[in-house]
Amino acid sequence: MPISKVFETAVGVNAETILSRLVPAVALGNALAIVCGGLLNRLGQAVPSLSGNGQLVMCKDDALKAENTAPKNTAIDCYARGVIIATGFYALGSLIAALIKRIGLDVHPMHG
Repeated sequence: MPISKVFETAVGVNAETILSRLVPAVALGNALAIVCGGLLNRLGQAVPSLSGNGQLVMCKDDALKAENTAPKNTAIDCYARGVIIATGFYALGSLIAALIKRIGLDVHPMHG
């Protein structure tokens, strides 16, 4: 379902009006993101100490580097954590939607 249709049912404003306001904001945001990405790339090339060169966390301790390279069998642990986190976010979202509905704004108008 397009976001303009969701806003149309939730806010009560025509979808074309919503699109006429969303498109410029999205285009401006995308253009700004592209420009900022280019500027940050140039900054990283000009001052290499600011760039991690693809490494997200810089680690100077050799013991930690050796520890991180050891393979770990944590597939089940990671899966269980992911399920718990996803369920928590779903419950939190449902709770927030119920609270918002109590103030008069129906977040999910199609689901009664």
